[in-house]
Amino acid sequence: MRRCGFTLTELLVALVLGAAVAAAALSVLVVSQRVYGRQVSLADASATARAATAILISELRGLDASAASGSDLLRVTPASLTYRALRSLYTTCKVADLARSTIVLHADFLGVRPLDPGVDSLLLFADGDPTVSEDDRWIHADIREIIPGPICPDGRPGITVHLAGVSKRNLERVGIGAPVRGAALWEMKGYRAANGQWWVGMRRYRKSTGRWPSIQPVLGPIAPGGLRFGYYDASGVPTQVASRIASIVLELATPGGDGSAPHWAVAPERSLTLRVALRSSLPR
Repeated sequence: MRRCGFTLTELLVALVLGAAVAAAALSVLVVSQRVYGRQVSLADASATARAATAILISELRGLDASAASGSDLLRVTPASLTYRALRSLYTTCKVADLARSTIVLHADFLGVRPLDPGVDSLLLFADGDPTVSEDDRWIHADIREIIPGPICPDGRPGITVHLAGVSKRNLERVGIGAPVRGAALWEMKGYRAANGQWWVGMRRYRKSTGRWPSIQPVLGPIAPGGLRFGYYDASGVPTQVASRIASIVLELATPGGDGSAPHWAVAPERSLTLRVALRSSLPR
């Protein structure tokens, strides 16, 4: 009589071969996942580098360290930078009212947003003698209130800005058509978030409260302590004197592996160095 089925030996051989095939397939899957993770990490690092190039350069290139009104760089350290950033540009349409300390601006502007009394201050262009440039200067003023209207003499809508912290002598030098810049205080630094990751963060000073709000992430994650600043004068010599700074070097490091996987399966730590020439150092 003939029997159908497998012997115990045949079953054991089949199980051993199946386990070997399964182990090989699992090994290939693990390697594929690690390689995929490496590619994702490299893509993230490249995206962080591109964002850093776009954001940091555009943010710092417009700074003026040697202006007569005072340097835009207010506090410089290797780990953080506090600066005054220009956000809008207006022009005056009437002679300033010295008794009320008000100016009337054209309502339309250039920049990223309109004036905000809660965060912005003003830089007013004062031209003493129109025939010479030696007495030209930018004058600081705080904003107390902004009121819509009146209509400017050229028929365009205007806004009335009540000022503080500016003398009548300086204000009378601000003529019709003078440029007026809106600026806010910002801080940029690398910081460690609650989840342990490091980010490039920024925050804007609130004049209305007299305090800095919580810092907000801008780009990252970066390597621990992965944002550093270097400050150099026009000759390329390092300096910490704000009025002498001609360029800022930023060193940004993106994170590598955590040591739990082979070196070929994780993205290496990458560093990016940017040198930004300030507006005050460019040829005029």
